Amino acid sequence: MPKKETPLWTQYLKIKKEYNDCILFFRVGDFYETFADDAINTSRALDITLTKKFMGKDNVVPMAGVPCHSYEQYVARLIRKGFRVAICDQVEDPRTAKGLVRRDVVRLITAGTLTEQNLLDETSNNYIMACALDNNDVGLAFADISTGEFKIVEFEDDPHYQQLRSFISRIQPAEILIEEELQNRPPFSSLFREKHELIATPLESHYFTTFDACQTLCNHFQTATLEGFGIPEVPIAFTAASALLKYFDQTQKSSLRHLNTIEYYYSHDYMALDETTQRSLELVQPLYGNDRKATLYNILNATQTSPGARLLKRILLEPLVEEEKIKKRHDRVQFLYDNYLFRDKLTSLLNQFPDLER
Repeated sequence: MPKKETPLWTQYLKIKKEYNDCILFFRVGDFYETFADDAINTSRALDITLTKKFMGKDNVVPMAGVPCHSYEQYVARLIRKGFRVAICDQVEDPRTAKGLVRRDVVRLITAGTLTEQNLLDETSNNYIMACALDNNDVGLAFADISTGEFKIVEFEDDPHYQQLRSFISRIQPAEILIEEELQNRPPFSSLFREKHELIATPLESHYFTTFDACQTLCNHFQTATLEGFGIPEVPIAFTAASALLKYFDQTQKSSLRHLNTIEYYYSHDYMALDETTQRSLELVQPLYGNDRKATLYNILNATQTSPGARLLKRILLEPLVEEEKIKKRHDRVQFLYDNYLFRDKLTSLLNQFPDLER
């Protein structure tokens, strides 16, 4: 004889079925509750009490909850442990609802889609990357939705994927989107085995369709073509960018109008520093241990703003190679060095700025 379910449990199961690969934070009054296996995983990961709830006759379900007013800190801890979290809110006023309060998922939070400032490292970009392959050609799209940065790049004839690996070590994405059938094939099989901190999100093949990639991008930017952005014709990179936008549409469930432009990343403008070189030079990570005080970045970082700190990190990881651009950068530094009164005034003004990018 089947167990009799409460209306709340029936509602929960219906929503959970659509988000089976996530921890579902289900709003009940002033708490976000998790149930069944989600509750067991949440209790272990957060070290919080596991209780139980009766969801009908002979139907006792494990339960663990967190207060709504402080849920972000718990979400951050789950994300750091590799979970994805779906936020299911009450989408109508309980005081006026007739019967069971209507609920729906309002946001899916993953490592690469964090936007809350208190969950992010203010000195680092939080990139999410999509990767598309076509034989030995690699197309990448990466974005930081907390700042609105959105770029693409293509590496032609990269048979051993050294350019891809080097680029990932420089960008340090929080999450990488790949076609699910590629997850257990080179280069990703070895890449994710070697780098346990990388979070891979496999997507169905329809995310990576080339034939509608340009149209997906044009629809997002509300343009007829992509010519106005001054980017080259790079179909495989467009495919990756399209997959990224489709993923945002699935997870964010809100407007992404701040992603209002797309740029091409010209890799030949920068010296390619692989992970071994970065570590040996101790640019942003120490050679041994985890004390970052001895890194070049920490020694040089006297920036007054969070965007400045993120820019300095990118400059160190991506040295310029064109002499003219290097000279221009040196001229700017020389100007600020020579004009100390202007520099002090500028420093004082910048010190008052919030994180404008975010």
